[in-house]
Amino acid sequence: MHTLRLWSLPSIKEWRVYCLRYPLVEWVIYGMWAFVGFTALQSLWGGIALRWESGHFWFAADTADPWYELGTSLGFWGMLFLGLNFILAARWQWVEDLTGGLDRSYQLHAQVGTTALIFLLLHLLVLAVQAIPDQQVLAQYLVPFVDTHYTLGMVGVVGLGLLVALTLWVKLPYSRWLQSHQLMGVPFLAGSLHAILLQMDWYLMAILGAGCYAWLYRLGLYRRWAPPAAGKLATVTPQPGVTELQIQLDRPFAAQPGQFVFFNVRQTAAPLSDEPHPFSISAIVDAQTVRISAKALGDYTRSLPSLQPGDLVALSGPHGRFGARRRLASGPLLWVAGGIGVTPFLSMLQAEQILPMPGQPLTFVWSVKNRQEALYATEIATQIQRLPHATFRLHLSDEEGYLTARQLFEQCGQPAALTVFLCGPPPMMHKLKSQFRQLGLRGSALVTEEFALR
Repeated sequence: MHTLRLWSLPSIKEWRVYCLRYPLVEWVIYGMWAFVGFTALQSLWGGIALRWESGHFWFAADTADPWYELGTSLGFWGMLFLGLNFILAARWQWVEDLTGGLDRSYQLHAQVGTTALIFLLLHLLVLAVQAIPDQQVLAQYLVPFVDTHYTLGMVGVVGLGLLVALTLWVKLPYSRWLQSHQLMGVPFLAGSLHAILLQMDWYLMAILGAGCYAWLYRLGLYRRWAPPAAGKLATVTPQPGVTELQIQLDRPFAAQPGQFVFFNVRQTAAPLSDEPHPFSISAIVDAQTVRISAKALGDYTRSLPSLQPGDLVALSGPHGRFGARRRLASGPLLWVAGGIGVTPFLSMLQAEQILPMPGQPLTFVWSVKNRQEALYATEIATQIQRLPHATFRLHLSDEEGYLTARQLFEQCGQPAALTVFLCGPPPMMHKLKSQFRQLGLRGSALVTEEFALR
């Protein structure tokens, strides 16, 4: 007798695994882009056809004009994407699950934010061009304080444009860059009021409300509702160009290999701000003790050696799905690290020794400029010796030139069903990803971790 199996919802664990394999949010966003593009072209062509048939170009502020519909719909989609932009940056775990990692959430955040700005600029431009013959309506759109509703929209578009331009074209210190990002909620609030006052639809209010909540959550609510794990520095070990911090936390911390945290100092005599900064976990010592390794890349990281054991610190997170993707890989593995991008691999190498079935062939390649930068070569070699299925190679770019995907394939024999894990400086990653694709590596077999989160 066959037992009838009723359909049931997947467990949280099964859902997370599914989202790691198939990042649903990416496909939803791509689908939204395609839909907006298709409908915009329809409205654009409809406006052209109307003008061709009537013999008139101007239909000033005529709501029956397809170009008017195009302008208003671009405003709706621009605000929707802007609200989604704040949700993607909120660091909620469920958002990270849906996108496949916080680094991917931030990449989508940048793409969606740029899309929102383009849509909103086009929204203003199309409506202004369509209203040109009607000077009264044009003044409402463009002249401040003629109409409060439209002035709010102008403040939103101009404010957002200025802040995005500042972010893209001015190289700001991390703290200033973060402040400029936090201010983006102000033009979003102005644009939201503009949209709600002109179009009192419940779904629009719900979307904009979710975006405002996400912005307020990142602005400060998360410190109260999702407090970071507090602790103190157990050791501070300055290395050439890198500072190692071993952190003893007050409670168990659910860190997994390959993840990263946001680290901030709470009490110290060192000249450091309390602003959180992201660092990969380079070792999980025990349930309450982790190590992070920070390369001196800016004023903040160069000041880390001035910290002292006993200084009070906190960790937010953990974040990232880099190590989780390793557990999904079933074939041979190629790990490629560049410079300080080795840090997530160090904790993953720890876990490799206790995996239930660690027999998958593993080739680990670490590229550094010279031997002075290879601070963890001995640590890696010691752990590799305990793994009969693993090999390690140190690549010195000053002596051997830049690492290429073809060299990497040759080193691991380019086996079938190979999965490549890649973490390093963005220029190196972009170059290698392009080369891997040219050599035929499928997209799902290339797993990356972006540690440049701005």
